[in-house]
Amino acid sequence: MQIARVLLATAVASIAGCANTPTQLMAESPTRLFRSPLSPIDAADCMARNAEEKAAAFSATTRPSPGGGREVIVRVADTDFIYATARLTPNGAGSVGELWSGTFAGSVGTSPEDNAAMLLRGCGN
Repeated sequence: MQIARVLLATAVASIAGCANTPTQLMAESPTRLFRSPLSPIDAADCMARNAEEKAAAFSATTRPSPGGGREVIVRVADTDFIYATARLTPNGAGSVGELWSGTFAGSVGTSPEDNAAMLLRGCGN
């Protein structure tokens, strides 16, 4: 357990582009627009599942957002650092969304685009 904490502390020290609030991340990161054939709830759950399955260092939550939409927040586990956030709104039978993501050095991808692709796999394009 102590080794895991040391590894997590090392990982947190290598974070680039992470923020402490979704608003801060949105202001500091590029926006990726996407569509999904899934409802906002299902697409948000899919993205959260992708994050948690990709790296044990991530913890994802979803919550309602205005207009029947959904928000996904991906944090570095056991910290307040936000790695990615997405807002999804209903669009016909599916949804449209905006995704903001930082990078997590040495873990997932090397760019926000790589990380967006990982989060959106099977959830949208």
